[in-house]
Amino acid sequence: MLPLKVLGMMPNVRHVRSESGKVAKDGEGLSEEVSKNIYLMEHTRKTRGLRHLALRVRNVQVSQAFYERHFDMKLVWQPDPDNVYLSTGVDNLALHQVPGEEFEKFAPSPHHPLDHLGFLMDSPDSVNALFQEVSAQGVTIVHPPKQHRDGSFSFYLADPDSNTIQVLFEPSVQL
Repeated sequence: MLPLKVLGMMPNVRHVRSESGKVAKDGEGLSEEVSKNIYLMEHTRKTRGLRHLALRVRNVQVSQAFYERHFDMKLVWQPDPDNVYLSTGVDNLALHQVPGEEFEKFAPSPHHPLDHLGFLMDSPDSVNALFQEVSAQGVTIVHPPKQHRDGSFSFYLADPDSNTIQVLFEPSVQL
């Protein structure tokens, strides 16, 4: 295993999962290969994470209001009525209006290629608070809150276009 200080060099990761799926704090239980991969990611990667997602939506204004209300996103740019760009200051979401000629073909489907997108929360209490808020407002709940075996805690909801969103507290990610 690589020295523990190597794992400390990853600024957004307090601990990671071992091969058994358990949370490995300070590198305990990680194989040499996983430790090496973590070291290489920190020292050779050029990407800064997945910080942008673009969704096609049936109604830009309805979707914009949904993401602003529930996920603290703010409008940063609206080049025209059919496109808005939202941000939390870290993560960015583009919403693009489905063109009128495609509108009839654009329907929610269980065979959608996007399984889900996720928003990280700072604690299980934050997850529960948002669950209570969206439930009271009639937002569709896909899966109720659940404590997962790995220590994470989440629930799933649907946005106005039936995209599934996981609201997640993940103890291995430092916000």
